Amino acid sequence: MEKSSDTADRRMERGLIAWYEELVADLPQRLPTRDPGKLVAIAAALDIRGYGPIKEKAVSEVKARVQDLLAQPDGKTPRAALVA
Repeated sequence: MEKSSDTADRRMERGLIAWYEELVADLPQRLPTRDPGKLVAIAAALDIRGYGPIKEKAVSEVKARVQDLLAQPDGKTPRAALVA
């Protein structure tokens, strides 16, 4: 029997925490102008819910969305990204 701390879901969650900590630590370098619209959009993108395959899909979608937002030029964050 697997300990609950060793399940795939728990490993994914620990990896997600490390990814998030790295993201927050790197934001000042990635967003030198501190674009508030982009910061709001990134924070809003971090809504992850569910269990198992649903959560795995949500994590993948959030990471892709954050990468897309980071790739956009500062000051060019679409308004839709702020409410999506």
